[in-house]
Amino acid sequence: MDREERLLAYMQDKLPADARRQFEAEIAADDQLAAEVAALRSARAEFARQDAAADLEAGWASLTEALDAERPVAANTNRPVKLSLAQAAGLVLASVMLWQLAAVPVLDRIRTEGYAPVTEAASGPILQVMFAGSAEMGDISEVLRSFDGSILDGPSAMGVYRISFPSEAQRDAARAALSDRPDLAVSVTIE
Repeated sequence: MDREERLLAYMQDKLPADARRQFEAEIAADDQLAAEVAALRSARAEFARQDAAADLEAGWASLTEALDAERPVAANTNRPVKLSLAQAAGLVLASVMLWQLAAVPVLDRIRTEGYAPVTEAASGPILQVMFAGSAEMGDISEVLRSFDGSILDGPSAMGVYRISFPSEAQRDAARAALSDRPDLAVSVTIE
C-alpha cells in the first residue's frame, strides 16, 4: 500500500491498529505528511459545516414556504405607499439632521481621546502550532503553562495558533515537547 492509499485509509479510519500506530509515527516524524493530514482534517470539517448550513437553509426555506401557504389573505388589500423622489430625499435629509442633532453630541462625549490599540504587540519568540483534532484543551493548557506560553491568536483558516514565549529557550523546549506529542500537535514551527 503506497503512502497516498495509507493516508486515505488513515483518514477513513480503515487502518488496522498496528498499521495506524506506525502511520501516526510517520506523521510525527514528517512535517509535510503532518501538514497534509491537518489540511485534510480541516477540509473535512469545512465540508461538514457547509453541508449542515445547506441543510439548515433548506429547512428554513421549507418552513417559510409552509407558513406562507397558511397565511390568511387580508380583507382589504390597500396599495403600498409610493413616495416621490422629493419625498424620499426629504425623509433622508430629516433623518440625517435628527441624527446630527440628537446622537452625535452624545457619542462625542462617550468617545475617548487619541488612539488606543486593542491588543499589545507580541513580544518574545513565537511558535506556530497546528493542534491535533483530538487534542483536549486541558492537555494543551498544561503544556503551554509549563513553558509560560501564551496563545496570541488562532486558529487561522488552516487551524494554526500563534503562541508567544518569554524566551527562546522556553520556546525551543515547548517545540520539542509538542513535537514529541503527535496526539497533541500535528505541526510545530518557529515563526
